[in-house]
Amino acid sequence: MKEQGTLLVFNLEHFTEGVCCVESTLLIDGTTWRRIHTLDGAYRAISLDGKVIVTAGNLVWDTNHGALINRLTSLGPNALTSDGAVLAGFGGPDGNLGLWDTRSGEMLFLAETPLPGVELGVVVLTFSEDDRMLLTAGSDGVVGIWGVVPWNDGE
Repeated sequence: MKEQGTLLVFNLEHFTEGVCCVESTLLIDGTTWRRIHTLDGAYRAISLDGKVIVTAGNLVWDTNHGALINRLTSLGPNALTSDGAVLAGFGGPDGNLGLWDTRSGEMLFLAETPLPGVELGVVVLTFSEDDRMLLTAGSDGVVGIWGVVPWNDGE
């Protein structure tokens, strides 16, 4: 499949007796408005380059082929690096911040303690464009910016 231009992402919802549950994620080519793929689970995160997407159940997908890459153990919210190689999320026995390799599933990092200022839960998690920082926003209104040790350049 040739690489698409603009990628549009939609959650497909099914209503039963007034209750909504998202069952899948629909990928649409923004130029032709044609369906590219339908993926299992609701949309959670997408890489900046649009080539990798994470859906509910921590399913990691290749958007060009609609192929399942991996199933990870992190808990939401999630964030992907710009190239989709690393997923940030929460995991481990204490639900601390972790980083996972999306291809191998290997946990690259797990914080030893919870992030300060997010005791009531994180509602937003995102990488900076250069992948060197993570931004968190907690349900308590606290915003944090965290330096990320470069896992891929030998520092």
